[in-house]
Amino acid sequence: MLRPNHMIMLNPAPHGKVIKKQIDDADPAMLVLLGGDLGEEEVKNILEVLKKNIDIFAWSPDEMGAGCQAKETEAAQDVR
Repeated sequence: MLRPNHMIMLNPAPHGKVIKKQIDDADPAMLVLLGGDLGEEEVKNILEVLKKNIDIFAWSPDEMGAGCQAKETEAAQDVR
């Protein structure tokens, strides 16, 4: 069950241009979406941090761990 102060936004719409960037050379499906108005240096820095810490992020509901209930994960990611 979600706490009352948690807000879930289903199907959030990006504001402005969005760019897709691959962050894992071994897995072309592992993409992130970044704001298209970011500068090249900002994009480079964000990708560097993500690549450096790729193992600590959850990239699928299965990686969320037992502490997350499926309904919360599905609602937050709109996965069904």
